[in-house]
Amino acid sequence: MLLRSTVKCGTSNAILQSADAQRELKQLLEQDADTLNGKLDFLCGVVCSISDRIEKLSPLARAVHAPTDALSDQAVDILRRFDESGADLLIIFVRQQQFGFHSSRGGTGKSIAVKQPRFLSDDIESLAAVGFINLVRHNGSGDPIYAITRSGSAFAKQLSLEPEGPSNHESSL
Repeated sequence: MLLRSTVKCGTSNAILQSADAQRELKQLLEQDADTLNGKLDFLCGVVCSISDRIEKLSPLARAVHAPTDALSDQAVDILRRFDESGADLLIIFVRQQQFGFHSSRGGTGKSIAVKQPRFLSDDIESLAAVGFINLVRHNGSGDPIYAITRSGSAFAKQLSLEPEGPSNHESSL
């Protein structure tokens, strides 16, 4: 099979053994070329945006000349703070356009303002779209509450490993 020869063995085996993966792959390939290209361009932009923020991968992201703005500096800073806080939950206070953390070990911390409040919702949606945070529920006021994912924590830790000094990605918070 062509799939076995072109895709890494583990990935092809997972696809070949999963009826759901086969069905979704078939549906993806049946879409018109413009729709498929749009989705692939979006995926490329997300991967390049993430890669651009990791020191060893940023030259590769720039070399392919793909857009690297899928995650803003503010979104990355929110994720980094969430992971470094050790909190269980991230609460977005929609009316105040601020966020805060909640930890089962120590309650809720103070609200944190952002420099670009009009884009807070967009930044949170971007983090959720790439799988770094998941919406778990809403509080009594209707404010969304998110949990960090393993991949979000791993990405934030990778950012924390970058050497100190001048950076292309200054803190937005």
